[in-house]
Amino acid sequence: MTAHRPIGKQNPSAEMLLVGGVLHATIDQARAALKAAHASDVADPWLRRLLEAAGTLATAGVVGPALVADQLLADGALAGDRGKLLAKKLTDAATSGADPLMLRQYATAVVAQSYRRRITALAEGLTAADEMPERDLWPYVRDHTQAIGEHWKRLACLRGDAE
Repeated sequence: MTAHRPIGKQNPSAEMLLVGGVLHATIDQARAALKAAHASDVADPWLRRLLEAAGTLATAGVVGPALVADQLLADGALAGDRGKLLAKKLTDAATSGADPLMLRQYATAVVAQSYRRRITALAEGLTAADEMPERDLWPYVRDHTQAIGEHWKRLACLRGDAE
């Protein structure tokens, strides 16, 4: 295996490497990665948008940086200052040095980070329990813990710890 050297953003995040890996992956690799790590797992809204576009293309049977750029252009997402920022993130991801053979590891890191964010969000929400009507407390806790449980199952599966 040849080491990929980043030519764009140095020290890219796991999220950026996931997107970059998907951009350069085969269709099967991209689909597997997108099944494991969902766009909603990505905290960076720009990278989330890129992963969504890549997912749409992978479902259609194609993937690649130029095709994602074309899809974003067709959607009007590359217009204006926001479009320039999105195009920059696409360039950064495409040149991040991500290795498609490492997609499972990138996905695991992204899902783990997202799992922790979900738990933190639940905890922060619970600090407002005094301000919530009682009838809303149990549904709030139930829905969030159920989502966290599903998230944990995905993470455990990625790590080979599936129950």
